[in-house]
Amino acid sequence: DHGCAWCTSAAVPSSCHTAADAHKLPPAVFSCEYAPPETVEEKPVEVVEVVEADSTCSDSTESTCLADHGCAWCESAAVPSSCHTADDAHKLPPAVFSCKYAPLQESSCSDSTESACMADHGCAWCTSAAVPSSCHTAADAHKLPPAVFSCEYAPPETVEEKPVEVVEVVEADSTCSDSTESTCLADHGCAW
Repeated sequence: DHGCAWCTSAAVPSSCHTAADAHKLPPAVFSCEYAPPETVEEKPVEVVEVVEADSTCSDSTESTCLADHGCAWCESAAVPSSCHTADDAHKLPPAVFSCKYAPLQESSCSDSTESACMADHGCAWCTSAAVPSSCHTAADAHKLPPAVFSCEYAPPETVEEKPVEVVEVVEADSTCSDSTESTCLADHGCAW
């Protein structure tokens, strides 16, 4: 159909758009092929790398998507909202998409308050405008995107120091200066 374009994206299913609407789609997200116009000059098509969508986060509603660990619900004015893996969601342009991320898998750092989390060595308290604040292992917190999360890490576990035993060094008495064990021990008042 003249005046139409077939647009593909890793973010959403491929679909047909008017040429005018297709030109408004962000070229970093969509690759569009235009039908030959009857009398309109064709604009060059910008080719973008298409990344295969991961089917592990294919939920159709926001609540089921965010119930799956490692998924993100992404909204955009350009396309319908949809569920993506967190890795794929991080690749979407933030100027076009706003994504909410599912909480990470339960870990040993499952404290529900910031003070309890910060008292648990090896944990981090992470805040975000996209999801509620929560406690994570330091390893998981380092994997969170710094553009989305701000994490404060619990201090490392300290090892209790044992008191240092002070030993007084005494100068050797010249009366016990024997060079062999047997001659030293033969001299009463000396020790080897």
